Amino acid sequence: MEWTNWLTLGIAVLGATLGVFNAVWLIRKDTVRISVRSRMLAITVPQTGHVDYFTMAVEVVNVGHLPVTITEVAFQDGRFASARYPIVQDHLGLVTLPVRLDARSSVSVATPPDFVAVVDAHQATHCSAVTACGVKVVSKIRWKKG
Repeated sequence: MEWTNWLTLGIAVLGATLGVFNAVWLIRKDTVRISVRSRMLAITVPQTGHVDYFTMAVEVVNVGHLPVTITEVAFQDGRFASARYPIVQDHLGLVTLPVRLDARSSVSVATPPDFVAVVDAHQATHCSAVTACGVKVVSKIRWKKG
């Protein structure tokens, strides 16, 4: 093969690869993608800075390019469990559900302090978030050992 044939082959392979990447990008661009994580919050006294109490929160991050409306956040016993413990109201009063998340933004919904005992007593192992379009994302609660 001559060098012109190799050049043509290289350009053809490059074009095919870029075409596949472009197709994958177009498919992923128009999908709803969110990430859900559980967090522990230390609520402090403003004047002294000492920790007053601990509570839990569910952090929802919109990792997609489309705005998303979050309608419900909850804890549940297992990944596919029907027993769920929804967070009805943000304990800190910063968020009211449903909440709209723009692209690349996040929100944390805090639980009341006594909710930690409910989660522990029922041995909830996962947290979840549901969007207005019906997408449900479930994530395992990661407890820090210490």
